[in-house]
Formats: sequence, C-alpha cells, structure tokens
Amino acid sequence: MFNKRPNSFNELDHANEANELLINLSKNKDMPHLLFHGPEGSGKYTRALLYLKNIYGDGVMKIEPSTTVIDVKGKPKEINLRSSPYHVELIPSNATESDKLVIQEYVKSLTTFQTLSSLIQQKSINRLILSSNSEPKQCLKEKQTKFRVIMIFDADHLTNEAQQSLRRTMETGSEVCRFILFCTNPCSVIQPIRSRCVMIRVPLPNKQEMTKIVEKLGGNEKIVGISRGNILLAEAAAFEYRLTGKIENLYWREKLAEIVIGMKKISSKEFEKKRDEVVELSTIISADTILKTMFWYLMESKIDPKYKIEIPSIAMKHSHNMSLGTEPIYHIEAFMLEISSLLNN
Repeated sequence: MFNKRPNSFNELDHANEANELLINLSKNKDMPHLLFHGPEGSGKYTRALLYLKNIYGDGVMKIEPSTTVIDVKGKPKEINLRSSPYHVELIPSNATESDKLVIQEYVKSLTTFQTLSSLIQQKSINRLILSSNSEPKQCLKEKQTKFRVIMIFDADHLTNEAQQSLRRTMETGSEVCRFILFCTNPCSVIQPIRSRCVMIRVPLPNKQEMTKIVEKLGGNEKIVGISRGNILLAEAAAFEYRLTGKIENLYWREKLAEIVIGMKKISSKEFEKKRDEVVELSTIISADTILKTMFWYLMESKIDPKYKIEIPSIAMKHSHNMSLGTEPIYHIEAFMLEISSLLNN
C-alpha cells in the first residue's frame, strides 16, 4: 500500500543516535535483547528490521503472515503471526487474558525446539563457510546464524503476570534466541525485563525532519501538519494524496474530533452512541492512540481554561489504568464519562 521501507540506515532521516547505536550493535557477534520505545509511528519497527538485515541479510525482509493454534484452558486459540526465515513477530496482548499463555506456551516452544527448516538452514550455512577458502574454519562459530529472533509488540500492554513469564523465558531461552520488544511507555515494562535489554529510544521526527520524510513520500506541507510527526500517518495521507490528489484529515481523526466537540453537552443516549463509535474505531487504531488523540483535541479546543488544568491528570490516570487492565476500551469509556461530567458541570 505505502512506499517500501528503507533498505539501509543511510536512508533514514531522523533518530541518528539510535541508528548509530544499532549499526554498532549489529557488528557485535553476541546479540543482546533489545527494547525499542518511543511514540507510535516513530520508526521503531523499521529500525529493528534494518538491524536484523545487517546481521542476517535480505532474507529478514521476506516476511509472510501465518497462524498457529495454542491450547488455552482446554480450548484451541488461533494466534496471528508474521515471520521470516530468521525471526517471528507476534502481538500477545491481542490475546487479552490469554497473553500469559501465549508467552508460556508458544514463545517457550520457540526457545526450546528448533524447526526442521532452521536446522536445514543452519547446515547450509555451515557447509558454505566450511567450503570457503577465503576464511579460516575457526570463524565458523562467529558466522553461524546463532540466535532465532522473537519480536513482541506492545510489550507495555502485557499483564504483569505475562511480563513475569516473559522474563523467565528470556532467561531460560537465552542460549538459542533473542527478543526484540516494542513499547510506547517503557515505565509500563517491569524493571527485570528492562534490565535485560539494551534500551533504544526512537523519538518522533521534528518538523524539519518530517518535511524531508514527507517529500520522499510524495506528499506536501499539509501532511506534515496532519501527521504530527507520526510517519505511519504521513504514509497513509501521502498514499491518499497520490491516489486522489487530495489530502483530507484521516477519517478516524475527524471522528474523534467530532466526538470531543460533542462531549460538552451530551445526553446519556448520545453518550452511548459516541461510545459505540469509539468502540468501532478501536478495531483500526489502538486504544492508546484514541486516548492521546482525544486528549490533544480537548487541550486544543475552545473550552474554559480552568478545565484544561484538570484534563491532563484525568488522562494520565486512565492511561495508567489502561496499561494495567485487559480491556482498554473500558478505560476509554471511563475517560469519556469523567471528561463529560467535568465539562457539563
């Protein structure tokens, strides 16, 4: 749908400190666990792929979707995955109350058993190195594809129990695998996991950097304002612009702005309608993004300044509660109720 991802770190236009750190880490034969943190759309996943590409080659980019089934309390549960010959990507927090079992069962199996394809691949690499006359045989261990890589998204949305399970899995599987974790709020990841990872912060690009990125995407200055530094949103807006020649504010942003405007004077029946609209939006964007976007629209709206003093603490409270719970939409609803009550009073 969008422009293809950058092929090297040289093609990236921001977060140079993170880029240089990843380039140096990719030269180290002993891969560490990594924890990428930063706002949504800042380029965390792109940098993780480029890091793996520096180590394993172009095969990392050959990513295919797949599904697997694990047993959850005696019932089969299907999990959506994406994988290449060198890594697996999963979002265990999508399993809500089952995220602990995803970590315990599926991730544990990845760290314990080698698949037939990985064994064949490893033997092929070994034969290639052994047959090479240009390198000494003692380099074999350094050149082997030693670790399988497991990417886990939304690590900060995992329950505490699931994170404890992940911490144990990182310890027991350290000889055969490495973890790359992604989150927006590293404070919601337990300290024992953070201490086992190299922390990679990827900030949003500033306006000058974003302008350069948008130009590469084939967009214009308006997209810089719409995206607010979010590269994924910029890609979506640029795609729409290339397709239609127009740049409209993204649908879900318009809908959230409309919901926020209507919260000042709203009946219980209208509130239920707005809540249902938010539930529908939560199927295409994360609850965390919904909460943050509603917060910024509230702060930019023309409401009494005395209310704006209270809104940040309300948003922080529900954001924290959402990180601890298993049904984020309930916390969005609670946030909307409290804001509506504040504005109506």
